[in-house]
Amino acid sequence: KAAGELGITAAIGHSGADYDTAMSAIAAGAQAATHTFNAMLLLHQHRPAILGAVLESDVYCEAICDGRHLHPGIVRLLLKTKGLDRVVAITGSIMAAGLPDGKYHLGVNEVVVEDGDAKLASNGVRAGSTLTTGQALKNLAAFTGQPVERVLPLLTLNPARLIGMEERKGSIAPGKDADLVVLDDQLNVKQTYVSGVCVYAG
Repeated sequence: KAAGELGITAAIGHSGADYDTAMSAIAAGAQAATHTFNAMLLLHQHRPAILGAVLESDVYCEAICDGRHLHPGIVRLLLKTKGLDRVVAITGSIMAAGLPDGKYHLGVNEVVVEDGDAKLASNGVRAGSTLTTGQALKNLAAFTGQPVERVLPLLTLNPARLIGMEERKGSIAPGKDADLVVLDDQLNVKQTYVSGVCVYAG
């Protein structure tokens, strides 16, 4: 509750928390689940754990839509369970995003990226992603078969609402920051604007 009073959005995840602990955190003001399904106890009919709590409750659920962290069917199930307005599509990217395969770091850990898949060099456990936001949008459209205007809010308006920035961010409207991305018919980024100024033209 103290975090919320300071204007901080609290999230739960990357945890072995049980159901009751997770529900207590939500009751105390946690508003989102970090990396839903990943690095948390999974759903069990007798021990629903943190995953059961965040699916049952009204919190936002983050989803890494790279096709590796979550199977496309799980992305569709999450959207069916939570609704399009309660899922936030994220990248979970590390420093290797947009760069070629090779060796990188995640904090103090050495990471090896092969075929775009980032894993700890020490044991092969997945270590973040190399996903970009643009590719996440393409993946969401492909995974769901939904038109882009239906899934775009998962990357724009939903995260803005989650952190209380919807009055300035997340959609195009008078009085909002003119932070815009122009896409072509294949959803490739053609232009990027920050505060109405073009900072990228491809």
